[in-house]
Amino acid sequence: MNSRIEEIILDNSSEIKAKLYQPAKKAFESPDTGITINKPAAYKVIKDCAETTLLFLPIEIFLKFKNPVQSLRGKFTRDQVIDLYNRTTSDSVAKILFQLILDTCPKAPLQLAPVNTASILTNIDKDDPYGSYGDSTQVVSTETKSLVDTIAAVYCN
Repeated sequence: MNSRIEEIILDNSSEIKAKLYQPAKKAFESPDTGITINKPAAYKVIKDCAETTLLFLPIEIFLKFKNPVQSLRGKFTRDQVIDLYNRTTSDSVAKILFQLILDTCPKAPLQLAPVNTASILTNIDKDDPYGSYGDSTQVVSTETKSLVDTIAAVYCN
């Protein structure tokens, strides 16, 4: 099975807390495992604490790497990076983790992409004093890498 980046982060950490994921999963699925719950609210508290751990533990562990690029280089696949990126649209925790990983990538200098002038000239009316104001579409060639490509270049083989 193809692991998620979150699992890879936890599996490659020496932090004791990284091993908390499986117990939290058990506690989330069945908060009364191994204990007697006397108050009904305690069941919900245990379940909610376990859910918070499941969601945010990979982020906490990632932040504890002194050099995440060095520690995790070669551990992710491009497909795993794409999966994480795709989840950012509907999962705010995945979005946070994706941004944290992206922030560890070396920054390339910002470059403006050149404009493809051939496509701009297609809708210009020569008699119109305002030219193509709002009517033509500009096609800009993209020389810059996508966010996924940036992470893949740093973290993937």
